[in-house]
Amino acid sequence: MRLLSPLVLLSLAGCSLIQGARGDVCPEEDPALHIGQTPTSLDVDCRCHATFGNSTNYPLECQTGGEAIANGAEFGEGPKIWETGGRIRGGDLWEDRGEIIVAVSNGSNQTGFVMALDYETGDRRIVSGVYQDPNKGLVEVGSGAFWLETTHALRGPDDMLYVYAHGSEYDSAISGQDVINEIWRVDPDTGDRTMIWQHKLKNPGNSSYGICNNGNPDDPRPLQLMLEGGAFEVAEDGAFFIGNIRNGSPMPGVGLIEVSADGRDCRVVSMNPGSAGNDYENGVGGGFDFGLAVETINHINGELLVMDNNNLLRVDRETGDRERLMTVGWPGVLQWDPSRELYHLTSIEPPYVAGGVLATVDVGAEQSWMWSRCSNIDEDHPFAEICLDGGNAENILNNNQGWVLPDGEHLITVNDRDLFAIVDMDTAVLNHFSL
Repeated sequence: MRLLSPLVLLSLAGCSLIQGARGDVCPEEDPALHIGQTPTSLDVDCRCHATFGNSTNYPLECQTGGEAIANGAEFGEGPKIWETGGRIRGGDLWEDRGEIIVAVSNGSNQTGFVMALDYETGDRRIVSGVYQDPNKGLVEVGSGAFWLETTHALRGPDDMLYVYAHGSEYDSAISGQDVINEIWRVDPDTGDRTMIWQHKLKNPGNSSYGICNNGNPDDPRPLQLMLEGGAFEVAEDGAFFIGNIRNGSPMPGVGLIEVSADGRDCRVVSMNPGSAGNDYENGVGGGFDFGLAVETINHINGELLVMDNNNLLRVDRETGDRERLMTVGWPGVLQWDPSRELYHLTSIEPPYVAGGVLATVDVGAEQSWMWSRCSNIDEDHPFAEICLDGGNAENILNNNQGWVLPDGEHLITVNDRDLFAIVDMDTAVLNHFSL
């Protein structure tokens, strides 16, 4: 078990004042270098080595991903994503399983797979799909047809996995490539795969799947969904939310759709006003318009929370009305922290930011606090000590979302696209966790 004794989280009012005993932080270094620092709960305190960045002397847990691998680091057992060439994408933490289950992309139009991480041990297992084993070659887990590039593996209310995949395939009926989006149901125990919804942009055919059209009254076609497997969410009742972009002439507006749990029905939930002459000329719902795109969708505690490029909006699922809650400045994936009554936000893909961003969001106060890539710490910051410049996470953290662990003390994050690391949320100390 790699998680060590928990720390008592620092209080909002006093967290910048509490100091650990000097000798407890870095006993082999000059205590004056570490005044005000709290001891970490992780295996290695990466703040405590004057040789930071030196691959010979610096602990493997603290080196950059490439250095750690080159120097023989192995944390956790099971298939290594960096060996397969995969990229860890969206997923969910399953507390009752003790796992974080994620989609792994193998690149454009390549069949991806789903992987689980044991967040106590760092061990990895393939849940479903095909992956490249360095000793056995291609290995298939679970039965069923294969998806395209996988971008999300999210938990449904029926305790099944729902995998969102996208890509393009040649269609002889149109003598060209067609853009495809799919939703698959996956048994997390057997890995068996069943496609429950498919969306083809150019040639939907006589599909029994629910497809929303783009509102062009003269030439109705399927509404174009976000590129590269963008915003996707599983609702608490099993329906699916997907972001759309503008397509056709006249064009609809930016918005999001809802696909029923059985994949047979589709409706536009909320949409900006479209071009004149489009069926969606007046949009769906009113209020604050989405920006350039719907970047992330979160259905939490019965609320539909949507982020565009800069803003966090609450969307009424029934009417489509939009209310801007606050400007955050970057899009990301929200997690509700009931112990603190705050949201944690972890960034989605670059180039929105130069790497990963971690933040805490208080919707009621319309305030957010970055705790990575920050240079100034506000007095009212909920975790004032942990601005990541104070730990070592700033030096390694550079991609994707993370998952706050049930202990409330630690966060598992994705580094270098294919590695997992663990962050002590009090001290911003980061160790490699699984690679």
